[in-house]
Amino acid sequence: MEAGGTKLHLKRAGRGRPLLVLHHETGTLDDLPFYDTLAASYDVLVPHHPGYSRSERLTGCAACAT
Repeated sequence: MEAGGTKLHLKRAGRGRPLLVLHHETGTLDDLPFYDTLAASYDVLVPHHPGYSRSERLTGCAACAT
């Protein structure tokens, strides 16, 4: 997916009502056991924050520079 011109990696699985899972600041793994449990009942969406996993780093963001 793309947000504000930055490509973000999105893990998606399951069917049903959408369930957005937001991870903490240190990132998340693509394959955690509870994602499969949630996907049995929901359309699970796990976007990775910019700069994590396969998501692009933000550009032009002074506060995001490392």
